[in-house]
Amino acid sequence: CTVLAPIQTPLLQLGGGVASEASPLMFPMLQPHVSPVLEHVLQSIGFQPDSVLPYWRVDLARAMAGFTCDQASGIAIRSMNKTQLLREVSIIHPVLNQSLGQLKHCGAFTLDGLYTAAHDLRDLIVGELWKIAEIDGKPAGFVGAFPDVNQALLEAGGGAGTTDIENIGLAIAGARRASIAWLGVAAEFGGMGVGRALLQALYTELLGRNFTEAWLSWEIVDGCHRTKDFLPSDGAMIGRLDYTVFKWQHSAGPS
Repeated sequence: CTVLAPIQTPLLQLGGGVASEASPLMFPMLQPHVSPVLEHVLQSIGFQPDSVLPYWRVDLARAMAGFTCDQASGIAIRSMNKTQLLREVSIIHPVLNQSLGQLKHCGAFTLDGLYTAAHDLRDLIVGELWKIAEIDGKPAGFVGAFPDVNQALLEAGGGAGTTDIENIGLAIAGARRASIAWLGVAAEFGGMGVGRALLQALYTELLGRNFTEAWLSWEIVDGCHRTKDFLPSDGAMIGRLDYTVFKWQHSAGPS
């Protein structure tokens, strides 16, 4: 059997890992933070490094300057309608499974599972920060970002009362950093410019809401293109955090 650690999946299909920095001043929204100290503990009991999950922090204005041409024709992009959450999740669901579901250690979501995750996080979802692309009326891709309210969530401590919920709402309204959690493009539209168009639309939305920077997740899939293919120039890069996932492999011997 195979055991992966440390893993936590509040929304991501594969989340967690040991952070490359002991106490970063900031880290991606909903990304569990585990100190590098655990690396030595895991290796001492037989775990070995398996996957590195990278996150890049970018300056939005400088990243936006890299979009020098109009988006590909025929791609229509709209914001998620949060009041119709089940309908919108149903549209995103097959696209997610065709794209992000193909990444290493990532499996397909059931519709119920994806809707439950979205419903549990509904207070953190800003509909305008989730974009859906369509081509000829067919779902072609999506991108989703969360406002960075890590501090407010830490203060709530998992037991949020009325005041905590109000504080989280204020934190969302005042957020200036976002975490782009997912970008997926349906298999038949891969490599046609949908991913780039979605990022451009999202960057425009974020800048219009006075966001200044964003984390880019490793979970970006547009055909054969991954996050590294969408990174802006070095001048727009602010930082990077890596999270290492470890694996323990047990091979059953003869009984």
